[in-house]
Amino acid sequence: MEVPEKITSSDSENSSSFEILRIVRVVKGLTLRETAKEADISSTYLQKIERDQVQEPSPHVLRRLGRVSGVPYPHLFELAGYGRLRELPEESEERTMLSFLIGDPGLSVLEAELLLVVLRQTHSKLKRPE
Repeated sequence: MEVPEKITSSDSENSSSFEILRIVRVVKGLTLRETAKEADISSTYLQKIERDQVQEPSPHVLRRLGRVSGVPYPHLFELAGYGRLRELPEESEERTMLSFLIGDPGLSVLEAELLLVVLRQTHSKLKRPE
């Protein structure tokens, strides 16, 4: 049986960017192991994320951690350094075009947002002369 973690007043003052995940997890009464299992990652990897020892956690992992913890995925995405997700309306022209381009009419708003981020990053790299 795991011993419950405690949150101290210094946690919020000296917190790292992903320490929010640990604080929320502890407040919810979830152990590291339980949270990792629900997010389908190892407890070691989750601990490294919470301690900011992972440079860029994958968006898929962030989405699962957001679902388990209740921390909004766009917030985790931004904390990871991927930039800010722009809200796309359910039936935006961009989303429709992206759905057409990848051949998936069921493209979710979140998937469309992620594709836009990747496309913008790739486009900006291509525009820069090396």
